Amino acid sequence: MLDSSRPDPLRADLLENAGKSGIKHGFFTRIGGVSTGIYQGLNIGTGSSDDQNLVRENRRRVANWMGVAPDALITAHQIHSPDAIIVRAP
Repeated sequence: MLDSSRPDPLRADLLENAGKSGIKHGFFTRIGGVSTGIYQGLNIGTGSSDDQNLVRENRRRVANWMGVAPDALITAHQIHSPDAIIVRAP
C-alpha cells in the first residue's frame, strides 16, 4: 500500500541507469506533502504564496528521499512556456 506521508516520485530509466551509479532524481507528485488548499500536497515551490513553513517541510521530505541535506536540494523554478534550457555543466 502507498504511504501517503512519504514522497514517491516518478523516475526515468535513462537517468537511473546513467553512468556507473546513475543520477539521483525524481519527478515528484503531490503525494507525501503537508501543504493545504490550492497547494495541497508536496508543494516545494519557494516562490509560491504557500505557507513557507509548509514548503520547508515539503522540501525537507524531498531532500530526505534524495539523501541530501535540505540546503543541498536543487530544484528548478517551473515556468509554463515553450522555452527550454540545456544544461551542459554543473
